[in-house]
Amino acid sequence: MLARCRSSVGATPQPRRSAGAGSVATENSAMLSSALGGIEVSVMASRRPKRGRPTYGKSPATSLLQVRVEPAELKRWREQARNRGEELSGVVREALRERYGEAK
Repeated sequence: MLARCRSSVGATPQPRRSAGAGSVATENSAMLSSALGGIEVSVMASRRPKRGRPTYGKSPATSLLQVRVEPAELKRWREQARNRGEELSGVVREALRERYGEAK
């Protein structure tokens, strides 16, 4: 028994086949076709939701700006966001627009 264990160490595992079955690839292909039931895979891929953060505004790419703010100012913005039920970023953008005007 010990010799048998040693001989199987490092051996490549073989796929299991049922008696009289064809190749594993053929079986997998048949199961996949059956499961999809005529659905076009490329159509499914195009309907998949996009990953990542959604775009903001009209441009396809937005810039990320990191700034330092006073703790009291950050606290005030967080309270405003919480009271309005908005995200902090929206409150900060609004404050920047009020201070510097809408970008044109």
